[in-house]
Amino acid sequence: MAESESGQEKTEQATPKKLEQRMESGQFARSTEVNTLVLMTAAILGLTMVA
Repeated sequence: MAESESGQEKTEQATPKKLEQRMESGQFARSTEVNTLVLMTAAILGLTMVA
């Protein structure tokens, strides 16, 4: 039986060309901490403007 590589981690780093292609197509990793930070900052600013 042949093993599928879809569930395994890649052993090689992506080439700059592949990274550029992913950035252009919108397929790149995003940190959830950044999204949370932006959301919390917006919430705090909104609350300070109301109060």
